[in-house]
Amino acid sequence: LTTYYDNILFYSFLNDSGLWISENVDFGAAGSNVAPNLAVNSEGTVSLLYYTWLYSRFNLKTRSYGHWSPHEVICESEHVGRFNSLTMSSGGEPNICYYSDSATHLKFAELSGEFWTISPLDPASYFQGEQCDLAISDSDIPHVVYLNSNNGQLKHSYRPVNSWIHSEIGPISNGLCDISLDSYGNPHVAYADDMTIKHAFEDSGNWVNTVVGISDDY
Repeated sequence: LTTYYDNILFYSFLNDSGLWISENVDFGAAGSNVAPNLAVNSEGTVSLLYYTWLYSRFNLKTRSYGHWSPHEVICESEHVGRFNSLTMSSGGEPNICYYSDSATHLKFAELSGEFWTISPLDPASYFQGEQCDLAISDSDIPHVVYLNSNNGQLKHSYRPVNSWIHSEIGPISNGLCDISLDSYGNPHVAYADDMTIKHAFEDSGNWVNTVVGISDDY
């Protein structure tokens, strides 16, 4: 559980005694209306990705054996990472997708040992990647859903080997989206289109969109 209060980023967890413990993660987080992203690997190491308006970029901190690491700047450029998503690889390393406001496209960052590899996820397309969500299969195939601001379509990209494959799922009204993978590694996407909540899945290479319900909140 993470939250901002008075420009401080807090991390809270339930200890073995059933009590909630809160820790200060970053005293200079400068507040944000962008929710932090949290992921935990199989060894219990916590990775926390958050955007700070003070530097107009995102930082990563990890918590291992009760101690937080110094924040890590993944990209030195400004105006990056306001939209981001974090998950863990099968080896327990953080993988990130994020939108660069300066480059106006989506990027994918993966950690291998001590080094980050950063590459454009959809380099030929601009103004795509605001609102994004990332999932990784057991075989480390990344899947990303994100908003194409040019035509209001929800887009899906995945990387089975070395190249990304792209497809459009359907129209999306506010950009809110979420992706999960089933036990076979197939993507399932939840998103909002006007006041309709939808579920999308692939069938023989084509996206099938079904209505889950109606919500007054969208």
